[in-house]
Amino acid sequence: MPAVIPAAEGKALREWIGGEGANREIHLDTESGRSSCGEGLLANGDPAARHLAVDPHQSSRFADGGLQFLGEARDGFFLDLVRLGRLVRQGGVVFLDDFQLPAIAQAASFCVTNLGWALEETSASDGDHHWAVLRTSVGPDTRPFDHHVDF
Repeated sequence: MPAVIPAAEGKALREWIGGEGANREIHLDTESGRSSCGEGLLANGDPAARHLAVDPHQSSRFADGGLQFLGEARDGFFLDLVRLGRLVRQGGVVFLDDFQLPAIAQAASFCVTNLGWALEETSASDGDHHWAVLRTSVGPDTRPFDHHVDF
């Protein structure tokens, strides 16, 4: 059964996409928000708009090949978020779902503290669900190779 995001989160997602004038969108876990993303992109009116989806719930069509690859690579959200930052334009927006989970919040904290990202907005937490919006750094990464700040 597909996951459904709360109406307020869908509205916020559409508003962020529209407010940014986005014409490209990358979505991890397509079943939780794809219509909100699509509506936001369509509202911007760019016929060249593109939506890239990576769906971890793809067992019915792809025999879990993507999940098997990720498991073998021992990849996780932390690396996904850092790598995603390289795909998003400088000063671009990353909408994080499940911000209440320690791994998600800690990965976001690393990006803010060490990569120059900014925490733009967070939702009110209802105890079970929380989302956040991060903005990637507006300039190039000029940190020395050994730079690190505890997060």
